[in-house]
Amino acid sequence: MIVEHRASIILFNVLSGLKDKHKPFLLPANVCPIVVLTYLKAGVAFELIDIAPDSLCLNEEIALGKLSTNINVYGGIHYVHTFGVENNPSDFFSSVKSLNADFFVIDDKCLNIPEFRTNPLQNNIDLELFSTGYSKYVDIGWGGFGYLQPEYIYRSIQIPYEIKDLERLTESIKKNIEDDTIFRYNDSNWLGDTLFITSLEKYQRLVMSKMAIVSAHKEVINAFYSNELPQEVQFPKVYQNWRFNIKVPKRNELLEKIFKAGLFASAHYVSVTHLFGQSTANCAEKNNADVLNLFNDFRFDLKKAQITVDVIIKHLN
Repeated sequence: MIVEHRASIILFNVLSGLKDKHKPFLLPANVCPIVVLTYLKAGVAFELIDIAPDSLCLNEEIALGKLSTNINVYGGIHYVHTFGVENNPSDFFSSVKSLNADFFVIDDKCLNIPEFRTNPLQNNIDLELFSTGYSKYVDIGWGGFGYLQPEYIYRSIQIPYEIKDLERLTESIKKNIEDDTIFRYNDSNWLGDTLFITSLEKYQRLVMSKMAIVSAHKEVINAFYSNELPQEVQFPKVYQNWRFNIKVPKRNELLEKIFKAGLFASAHYVSVTHLFGQSTANCAEKNNADVLNLFNDFRFDLKKAQITVDVIIKHLN
């Protein structure tokens, strides 16, 4: 197991160690911008492709079509479990490896429930990632961990870090998204942290001790949302661990109403194809237009959930 201050640091270190950085990885259009920024910082090429309407994850058909006709062009795939969905893309990973065993497969579970393994990583995955940072399933405010196939040597690179660089980058990305303009990357010391991890065992104990509390809290809040909101606006249960996700008309109007009530919700994850100057991803853009992520973590109690539901019901009616 590898542990760093952020999961993106693990990703950066692994990407930095790859030989063929010019070979692009296929990433889903609705990936978190930080992931794309990590590829840019590591100097590894990438291509954003659309998501599938059924899974809301990387479109496997599109990915396999590109890989099968360009065996020696691509470096691999970066699969993200949208909203922390509990699905198993193992067959897809096997199909990727059957085309070319050298394709590097990343299984990104940063929004999923953390899994501390005792068994080896399955052989069709090269890197598996989890996060315990801000607003993840278990939020301890920092931390990410992962599992890497033993054939790869992991080197932890000492990255210079300036919090002001991260703040400037974050604000720049937000403005580009708001203005619907293309982001131009200029490298800086935005990736890193000042925390020091004393031991893997202490980190794992900390996460596991908080996970039981988090899971119980989410179960209560999710049950309330599920009982009080119309079933037709709810995502399937496998998508509801990270946050409770719904699809509603006039999503942005509803978001403003929730803010005016003194509460909060989010609208992750937008397509970042235009942000990074790549081709339009129709499914990712269409899907995000109506999605609202309702909080179910320690920042929300049943009273706040009740007010949120009241606002939503009024909006729907």
